[in-house]
Amino acid sequence: MKLYEIPQAVRTALEAVSVNEETGEIEGVEALELTGAEAQQKILNTFCYVKELEADAKTLAEQIKNLQARKKSLERTAGFFKAQCSEAMLALGVSKLKNSQITGGFRKSTAVQIEDLDALPEEFIKIEKSANKIALKEQLAEGVVIPGASLVTNESLSIR
Repeated sequence: MKLYEIPQAVRTALEAVSVNEETGEIEGVEALELTGAEAQQKILNTFCYVKELEADAKTLAEQIKNLQARKKSLERTAGFFKAQCSEAMLALGVSKLKNSQITGGFRKSTAVQIEDLDALPEEFIKIEKSANKIALKEQLAEGVVIPGASLVTNESLSIR
């Protein structure tokens, strides 16, 4: 998709930029080096290219969302039919069925079932630590000194 008019030479240079899968380095940026009066125009053209890439990424995100919904639907449908087969096999007293194409049957497995989390010894409890960044930011903004945390100001490029 091409949302913006970008000179072909600049577009070709932008599309030639790639990430080396082995090293993670960005390659092909030499053709984009900024010199003299062309610098501002190259930056503006690059802004347009960034918007195109972001639009493509948004389109892909929507496709991924639709595919994930479809996947979830297929998994639910498969689960329904699997439960139906299980019930039918149990009703028939059959533990295994097979033919030349497929085999299905029950197998034994073990799983831990937690009946009362509070009754478990502490060595079997997993606790995850995380910082409350919202509360930290409020306190730090009020001038409270908190060891291990500080406010930092970042800049990010906005392209509209």
